[in-house]
Amino acid sequence: MRNKQIGFVMQDYALLERLSVFENIATPMYIAHSPQKRIEEKVYSLVEKFHIEKLLDKSIYQLSGGEKQRVAIARAIVQEPKLLLADEPTGSLDEENKKDVFKMLKHIYKKGTSIVIVTHDREIAYQCDKKYYLQNGKIEIEKN
Repeated sequence: MRNKQIGFVMQDYALLERLSVFENIATPMYIAHSPQKRIEEKVYSLVEKFHIEKLLDKSIYQLSGGEKQRVAIARAIVQEPKLLLADEPTGSLDEENKKDVFKMLKHIYKKGTSIVIVTHDREIAYQCDKKYYLQNGKIEIEKN
């Protein structure tokens, strides 16, 4: 269930260093025994949206932090999870890529994925529907 229903974006990416970008993104689908054609369709679609097409055959250790971040997000959403848990999903991205990634997150949210984002980025937090703050060890809900 976890592999198909929940996507994770870890702050440290949690990518598999020995695998290529393609293989990292496809890993959840390999685990689910998805057909190869479907895997290729999904991976190629996501790498295009995240502007990482030229990185498909590269190893993870060859990537910048922002490239790793986009690979990690693509891997987290490749199975179209019902819930996405994202820890600082835009922390390593430049402004242009941050906007593209957040646009993609909004898109999957509108398609029915629930998303929990942990961030220090006020610009990202401002765009979220609900905001919870951890203040002095207590969770506070933003009141509008």
